[in-house]
Amino acid sequence: MVTRSEVRQHASTASCWVIIDNVAWDVTDLIQWHPGGSDAILRYAGKDVTKTFHALHAADTLEKHMKPK
Repeated sequence: MVTRSEVRQHASTASCWVIIDNVAWDVTDLIQWHPGGSDAILRYAGKDVTKTFHALHAADTLEKHMKPK
């Protein structure tokens, strides 16, 4: 299990993780092609983005584009 402290350590373009629904996700590969631009991802790097993510994305986005840590 990945801790929140560990997720906070991954807050850069080299290694970018976020928490969604209490699960850590490695979103590093999404930085280059995210439709909202890299800033949209990096702004939340290393943080819990559950509320923001669900407000902006379809329910199946996680399974289609990301893998949990």
